Amino acid sequence: MEICALGVCNIRYVEVVFTFTGESRRVKGFSPFEVSTLMVCSRQNVVCNGASNKQRTTQKNSRFGLVSESSSSVSHMFIQQGELTPHHVAQVLKSYTDPKQALTFFTWATHKPEFLHHTEAYNSMLEILGSAHMFNSMTEILDLMEKKHCKPDSQTFLTIFRAFGFRAVIQQAPLALEEMKRAGFVLNSMSYNGLITLLLKSGFQREAMDAYKKMISEGHVPSMKCYSALMSSWCKKGDTKNVSELFIEMQRLGLKPNVYTFTIYIKVLGRAGKVDEACGMLRQMKTEGCEPDAVAFTTLMDALCNAGRLNEARELLNEMRRRKCRPDSVTYSTLIHKYGDSGDISAVQELWKEMEDNGCVPDVITFTTLINALCTAGKVDEAFGVLDKMVKQGSSPNSITYNSLIIGLLKANRLEEARKLLQVMHTNECKPTSYTYNFFMDYYVKEGKFNDAYQVFRQMKWKGIAPDVVSFNLCIDCLGRVGKVREAKDLFEEMRQLGLCPGTITYNMMIRCYCKAGKIDKAIELLFQMMKTECDPDEMTFNSLLSILYKAGRADEASKLFNKMQQMHISPTTVTYNILINGLGKDGKIKEMIELLKEMWVIRCPPNVITCNSILDGLCKNGEVDLACRMMQKMEEETGCKPDDFTYSILIDGLVKADKIDDACQLFNQMKDRLSPELISLGSLLPGLAKVGQLDYGLELYRELYQVRGLVPDDSTCAALIDGMGKAGRVDEAILLYEEMLNKGAGRDVYVVCSLINSLCKAGRVFDAHRLFEESIHRGITFDTVAYNVLIDGLCKADCFHMAWNLFKEMKTLGHTPDVFTYNSFFDALGKVGNMDGAFRLLGEMRARGCKMDTITYNTLISGLEKANRVDEALNLYDDMMENGCPPSPFTYCPLIHGLGKAGRVDEANDLFQVMAKAGCMPNCASYVSLMNAFRQVGNVHDICRLFDRMVAEGIKPDLKSYTVLIDSLCMKGRIDDALHYFEELKTHCLKPDTTLYNLIIDGLGKAQRYVPALILFNEMKKNGSVPNLYTYNSLINHLGNMGMVKQAEDLYKELLSEGHVPDVVIYNTLIRGFSAAGQVNSAYGIFKDMIASGCKPTPVTYSYLPN
Repeated sequence: MEICALGVCNIRYVEVVFTFTGESRRVKGFSPFEVSTLMVCSRQNVVCNGASNKQRTTQKNSRFGLVSESSSSVSHMFIQQGELTPHHVAQVLKSYTDPKQALTFFTWATHKPEFLHHTEAYNSMLEILGSAHMFNSMTEILDLMEKKHCKPDSQTFLTIFRAFGFRAVIQQAPLALEEMKRAGFVLNSMSYNGLITLLLKSGFQREAMDAYKKMISEGHVPSMKCYSALMSSWCKKGDTKNVSELFIEMQRLGLKPNVYTFTIYIKVLGRAGKVDEACGMLRQMKTEGCEPDAVAFTTLMDALCNAGRLNEARELLNEMRRRKCRPDSVTYSTLIHKYGDSGDISAVQELWKEMEDNGCVPDVITFTTLINALCTAGKVDEAFGVLDKMVKQGSSPNSITYNSLIIGLLKANRLEEARKLLQVMHTNECKPTSYTYNFFMDYYVKEGKFNDAYQVFRQMKWKGIAPDVVSFNLCIDCLGRVGKVREAKDLFEEMRQLGLCPGTITYNMMIRCYCKAGKIDKAIELLFQMMKTECDPDEMTFNSLLSILYKAGRADEASKLFNKMQQMHISPTTVTYNILINGLGKDGKIKEMIELLKEMWVIRCPPNVITCNSILDGLCKNGEVDLACRMMQKMEEETGCKPDDFTYSILIDGLVKADKIDDACQLFNQMKDRLSPELISLGSLLPGLAKVGQLDYGLELYRELYQVRGLVPDDSTCAALIDGMGKAGRVDEAILLYEEMLNKGAGRDVYVVCSLINSLCKAGRVFDAHRLFEESIHRGITFDTVAYNVLIDGLCKADCFHMAWNLFKEMKTLGHTPDVFTYNSFFDALGKVGNMDGAFRLLGEMRARGCKMDTITYNTLISGLEKANRVDEALNLYDDMMENGCPPSPFTYCPLIHGLGKAGRVDEANDLFQVMAKAGCMPNCASYVSLMNAFRQVGNVHDICRLFDRMVAEGIKPDLKSYTVLIDSLCMKGRIDDALHYFEELKTHCLKPDTTLYNLIIDGLGKAQRYVPALILFNEMKKNGSVPNLYTYNSLINHLGNMGMVKQAEDLYKELLSEGHVPDVVIYNTLIRGFSAAGQVNSAYGIFKDMIASGCKPTPVTYSYLPN
């Protein structure tokens, strides 16, 4: 076999010729081991220095003048003169299959003069030994590494772990170390130090700490570098406890802390707010002979500044100079930055001058710090002056410099200049980033220009700048605020597709977005999705969901969610408890509300004034206003919370609603004495004063506060006063007062205008209301859906449908989403004119917009269908209402029962009435009247009386309509005495009979020929202010004529004419018949002449009554 290799392993390269007989002997200076090695290499086709293993021909004219001939028994090897290198040793090791031969070769190479193995060779040797489970030899190799000062790398440890059956994952170090110990394989100090450092660099902090503890337990002492790495790692996490323990352990093991470890300890103490301890650590440095450097001083200065102790930080700078420690640009930058944040520009300028005087050349960071400080103080022009100086000195501004200037311009509302600076960034080497664009988005969000913020986001993407998480968060927030839920959801999904992991803030914004849109189930679904992705919700996540659940009346779900929050060990904040207390108060759960307040004290979550106000509000809304007043007195002394304007407003409102106006006035006077004048509001007191007819006193208070004292009235005061005057019918005064408010710079709130618009609409002055609406738009007042609803409803009620419809189209064009109240106004208007087909077309639009029907929607449509005699369609809508889980009310059943009664379907009407009661919807007076009317249609007086008695027995006070139906039915059946009984009874219940009721009882008495009581009631009717109408006169004249009392009938006829009534053909015929029957021919023909003169056309009956 011929073996030919050029420069194998770079070993002393001279020509060697030997016979391949399995026996190695020294040939021309080679040892038998070296020859053996070369033979092994040739078997493995290891050829170095570019020689091909295919070179098997005789080499002639070699550069050395050497020739070898081919032979079956002799091999010629050509080797170039050279030195043994670590790389080639590693390569040779990889060729070995026998671990003992590999170890022999490794050991031989180790003893070569001036030769040192690299980590690669050690790793190869460890891998070979590990595969053979030669653990003792592996230990020797590691000890050799330590002795030769060769640092292990990640592959070193992964190789060792594989030998013990662990995956090549550095994170498994703690488990591997346990297994290695059981096998008798123990790392040395250097290996432990290397492993710990490697784990920290790989981000496995806990595993590094486990390895450190293992190292200590085995009696090894970590190096200073290892301690520094561990302390620095925990310092970044803000873990003061671990840093402190490491520092103490280091000293216990006899290691003296150096300036680096002291500085780390100072930093972590400063970040934890333990500034005094940090200062003590600097003093300890001095006592232990470790002289602090600029970094140590600067670190402590930063801690002092963050704690607001700027003067001490400045004094530390002086001490630094006294100790001959030269401050650097970082030192000055730190102080300039902190003084800039505090707004002390004079100190900033002093420090800058001192820095220049001391020969400390400012760099880009120092310049940028000064620019940022000036911009923070609003001195943007001076900041641009520093920028010019910076460029002249040869320092190029970076993106942070430009960002500081842009922030300053935006804070100064100099938007156009900020935009120009952004363009400058695009044209030079310092390109803007998503961080830069985020400032513009944030600016627009704060200005309420959410669409503009969204456009900035789109522009950033168009420019090829990838948005970051903050960009997406801002944009999702913008879309959520303007109700664009679908677009926000699309962005949320896009964010994940781009590999950006939504954090807690992102999820919180998306959850708030769903909550604002009323999509509670979607918000809850997102919470569980959030937890599945291992993104931890925080208290803000739960606060948003708890708030919306209570607002939606889903208190039980809110309670379960709060329990879930506690199970996840998320500590509820004061805000959380405020939401819970407020929700429980609205739900009438006073006891639970008080228990939560006690719980707050137990867990040391102190209540604030909002908590106290929520408690007081809950008590007032549940009729416990006296208890609320007593609690307010204790509030300040027990909780330290001083009552604010909301506290007084809540209690005054509660007292007003409890009709305790004097107490409310007394509390208002107390508020005037205790609060600053600008916080005093009449908003809660005015409705009560208007209610008890003391609106003028309210006006006096208004004049005193806002005219005599010269204060500007707040919006709630303006709205309450305008509303009170409107309800009192003093609309013109309200208009004048509103104009006065405008002149004082008040009254520009949309709800103030709405109060006046509402008052004008209720007074029937819808055109004036519409004019005010248009004028307000020109004044710059932006109306929302609620404001549009007020005017639309007023116009619909005034039968100005087309004006209302135009407003409806306008609000949609402007991006205001119609709500259920908007649609209900139109349904009511369309139902009144019988246009139910139009109502159902509008219902289709409402459903398409995702707007759900409420009880009022169903009731309005059912009522409209009943009026249009489409009772079966009304019943179908009622079924739809029940299927959709919308709770019916008595106003649902009344038109249905009435419609069935009109259609003669009395049994069905009665059945529906029984269903109503069984469904838990207690019938009201109107429900009884509807069924009584149904029975009246078929003359069923018995059931009418039964229903009336049942209504009274159930505590429902009969109204005038119920008495009217009952008395009419009794009169129809000739039961005039029973009718008179109920007629007299209703008067004792403070009900005043109207014209219709008088007509019924007078007609009933007339039919019973009881003209005397009929005429008595007629006179009583006029005396009580009920004006007799044509039907009244017609009934009396007819019955008197039939009884031959022509004279009395004629007197009533003359009275009728004097009252301006125009007699109809029935009255004329009655009088003609009466006079003819009494033989008074001239009088009969006189009435006939009056009839012809009035334009009333005689009928055949008329001619039949005339005497021959």
